[in-house]
Amino acid sequence: VLALIYIGATSSFLVTTMRNVQINVYHRRERSESPCMWWTNLIGAIANIIAYVGFLLLATFDSEGAGETSTLIHFIGAFLFFILNGVYGVLHMVLLWSQRQYPVYC
Repeated sequence: VLALIYIGATSSFLVTTMRNVQINVYHRRERSESPCMWWTNLIGAIANIIAYVGFLLLATFDSEGAGETSTLIHFIGAFLFFILNGVYGVLHMVLLWSQRQYPVYC
């Protein structure tokens, strides 16, 4: 199971990186590129990558039994994953909402 978690986290890292490039290319093509959008995209991508590092910590270290350090690392991983994944979601929503090429309501 742990191998599948590592494969999934690696895939999420790759998808986040590709999505970062895709959004930059979109704004460049539409001539709607701005420093604010660029930084929002970059911060969102970094937040999601760190969130999945936290997910790996969460999955690797047990919260019970192995000691106080293992429990602390487990909870740090949980904090990183759940908080930064939410930050990524909000920032990505802002980026997608700003795209004018696609209809907001279908």
